[in-house]
Amino acid sequence: MHISFKLLEQRFAVNGWRQYHLFHRGTKWTKDGQEVIMTVKGFTLNGTPVDGDVIAEMLHISERDINLDQELARRHYTAPCRQAFIEGVHWAEKQGTVI
Repeated sequence: MHISFKLLEQRFAVNGWRQYHLFHRGTKWTKDGQEVIMTVKGFTLNGTPVDGDVIAEMLHISERDINLDQELARRHYTAPCRQAFIEGVHWAEKQGTVI
């Protein structure tokens, strides 16, 4: 599963994780003594390698959100626009609107 970096950044931020850039290594997020590191080799959660599915589940990112983000990116929408669209879909669902 490939989750775009911007979608990850947004979801980590919404869930209260603090982001750090690791020089020539990747990105690290921390919260409540937990640590997620993303490198070109993949993800680690508290030092243990995990796949993207674990991170998606942890951040409550659905496969549909990932697919929406990828499709909108393919159509050249910017990351903020993709984020707003996905948030709009979530809002509509909470209002009982079927999408």
